[in-house]
Amino acid sequence: MADSASDSELTDNDIVMRYDDEEEIVGLTILNASQR
Repeated sequence: MADSASDSELTDNDIVMRYDDEEEIVGLTILNASQR
């Protein structure tokens, strides 16, 4: 079963990092990846 995110953070280089209740990364999204 996949963990669900309870918090997220947008970094300066347009990466959205999602965290669970234990502050562990459960996912990330790279915004504008095709333009890099």
